[in-house]
Amino acid sequence: MNKKLLFCFIFILCNFLSIFPDENPTLNEILDTYQYRYMRDSPFGGIKEFPDLQIKLLTYSENINPPSLLAAFYNDNFIGIYGVMYGNQPEIYYLYDFNGDGVFEYNGNSQYLIPPWLTYKINIPRNNLDEFFAICSEIYLMYNSNEGVNNQRLTEILSAIINKINTTTEYNRDIYYSFIQYFLYYNQIPEISLNIILALGDHIINITDKIVPLIVLYTDEALIKTGNNERALTYFLGLKNIDNDSIVAEYYIARLIDQQNSTNEHMDRFKNKYPRFWMLR
Repeated sequence: MNKKLLFCFIFILCNFLSIFPDENPTLNEILDTYQYRYMRDSPFGGIKEFPDLQIKLLTYSENINPPSLLAAFYNDNFIGIYGVMYGNQPEIYYLYDFNGDGVFEYNGNSQYLIPPWLTYKINIPRNNLDEFFAICSEIYLMYNSNEGVNNQRLTEILSAIINKINTTTEYNRDIYYSFIQYFLYYNQIPEISLNIILALGDHIINITDKIVPLIVLYTDEALIKTGNNERALTYFLGLKNIDNDSIVAEYYIARLIDQQNSTNEHMDRFKNKYPRFWMLR
């Protein structure tokens, strides 16, 4: 889709969305609007990774094309509208509101996903996040060791997290869900992965007032992956302030500064200081 066509589509979409009078319209208000009189289950078969989260299509036609609104429900309670789906199989396209601000961004990769703000808005009751913090600390220590990340152990951790997400009694499964999403999209669609990890970091700060070094590290790596090296350097300097002993932050700081200045000065100094560090191999 070219930019001109995209802007036209977004303009039409905004007119559609103006029919909803409140930020959090009730289900009846949505169903009473003639444009979206039909509501049906989405063609994705439910969200098996997150029990009790249902996705419905709100349409004003029996077909997907013209577009359908993607609406999320939790235990049959309306959460919010988070996207638009249009087209016909096998060419289905999506517009998403990634952060819940009412702005729909274009996803040219036609990737179906659940933005983190939907699961955060459920307000799952919590016990504490000590177990999640312990998991993050274990992985973060791997990054700062000479041995590096133990892929077998990381796989075990991620498998255990998937089991937690599938358990309705797990208090913190919205956080675990975002954590897994970061890995799912990191290589395939790094821009989405960056949005997810930024939202996760903000969410944890909002509910605990804590900054998790591993989340900052993953944010930094996603920034590099998306070509935001200057911003990444700022974040790595912040990580070094949070954890003065962070070798991985020191490594990236040296690399990014040398890239800016087209020198090897900082990396040579780092290699002399940490000759066995795993990222030098």
